[in-house]
Amino acid sequence: MARRTPRALAALLALAATAAVHAAGPAQPAPAATAGARPATAASAEQDEEQAARELRQAALKVQQRLRAQHKAREAARRDETKNERCIGNQRMRRVANGWVDAGNC
Repeated sequence: MARRTPRALAALLALAATAAVHAAGPAQPAPAATAGARPATAASAEQDEEQAARELRQAALKVQQRLRAQHKAREAARRDETKNERCIGNQRMRRVANGWVDAGNC
């Protein structure tokens, strides 16, 4: 008997598996469900997916609300710090003991 390479053996096994599938005949069709009715597992799977999507949207909204609150707090803190600052001609000026100093752009 001739020596076969691993590639040749794999090809023979694939050919044998294909032949076995064809010899078994066509697969039996699933029993027909009533028109418009879905199996209970499909309906519950859709409900589970909808619930998961709803929870993800709610979590995203909570994150957005938290970020918005943090941004507003930062803006309020920045405004509170600037009681001694003025914006004059697109130039920020800061009040110091003996007058005003340049504090950057507005």
